[in-house]
Amino acid sequence: MEPLKYYEFELSEKQIHDREKLIAELKNNKTIQNFMERYDCPFEVVKDNMFRFKDWLEALNRVHQLDEETLRDDPTRGAYVNLVYDSVAGVLLDEYKVIPTVEKLVAESAHLDQYAVFPLSKSLQEASFSVGKFDDRTLLAVDTLISFVDNDVLGYYIHGNLGVGKSYLAACVSNEIAKRGSKVAFVSVADLLSHLKQNFNRSYEVDHTLDNLKRVELLVIDDLGAEPISAWGRDEVLLPLLNHRLENYRKTIFTSNYPMDMLENLYSLDQRGNFDQLRAKRFVDRIFAISEPLLILGKNRRHNR
Repeated sequence: MEPLKYYEFELSEKQIHDREKLIAELKNNKTIQNFMERYDCPFEVVKDNMFRFKDWLEALNRVHQLDEETLRDDPTRGAYVNLVYDSVAGVLLDEYKVIPTVEKLVAESAHLDQYAVFPLSKSLQEASFSVGKFDDRTLLAVDTLISFVDNDVLGYYIHGNLGVGKSYLAACVSNEIAKRGSKVAFVSVADLLSHLKQNFNRSYEVDHTLDNLKRVELLVIDDLGAEPISAWGRDEVLLPLLNHRLENYRKTIFTSNYPMDMLENLYSLDQRGNFDQLRAKRFVDRIFAISEPLLILGKNRRHNR
């Protein structure tokens, strides 16, 4: 068997010129000079790995040109392969890294991991009492909900016209509790019932969903009354869920366009035309038992965007 032969390929004049030009650029680059000083790295290492250093500089330039809005939409764009030199071992190493802006955004959104069952919609992820712009007529409700985070009140039924900020206020509360490390859930009734129907033949998924909603520190039931009214949703899903939370003293917030005194009539008639006032009364009584009405006044915020 013949021994392996190694060949050296002769570079063209252009290749030699480009190579020498790159070496000179790296040698005079401030970022490279700082790297060499920080890691006690000889320039020979840079020279021997010139293309890795070239790619590194290009990656640094790319990620540091990204603005916060772009990174908020896609934090992965702020990641890059960083270079580190081990002067003891004489080895150039790669490490995965993100720029400080991404680290800040990740820290700011860490509370979103506390949301069970459904992720919080993007429009509400930054909802906060400290940054929200509230109508003067809403300030009393804001103070009430700020106190609710720490007091023993079981819940509030937030109602008012379309677009006055009911869901935003509820998300201010859920985000605050999530930031304290407690599990929360924010679900629209329509989405919850749709999710359960889609998993109707997977009883473990249905049980897992409802068990999570029963146990979270705070449950926000958003847009109550906007869902297609059904005896199943009222009596098999919502009523047992509210019963469990009431009996275990867990906080619950409802948001709705309907005042509480309209709920009994609303839930007495289902979408099939069946009328059952007694069962509707039983259901609505749980809402009264677990929450206090909180009227939100103001203009439609959606029209001001």
